Amino acid sequence: MVAPVQDVSALRWDEVRLFLELYRRRTLAGAAVDLGFDPSTLSRRLVALEELLGVRLFDRTREGLLPTAGAELLLTAA
Repeated sequence: MVAPVQDVSALRWDEVRLFLELYRRRTLAGAAVDLGFDPSTLSRRLVALEELLGVRLFDRTREGLLPTAGAELLLTAA
């Protein structure tokens, strides 16, 4: 069962941009380079975004980030 994504209207553009780049690149390192962040900073921002929305957006694996059903729902709104 997918947890409902909280109200996305409160998201700032920076958070949407961060999510979209992570979704496209599927790695923290790749997205961090494109966004101009350190990967650890980007990881913390992803955790904060997930807490804000109340849903896990990506499963972290050795191969990279795998979008969850919550990410797919957010993608349509983004």
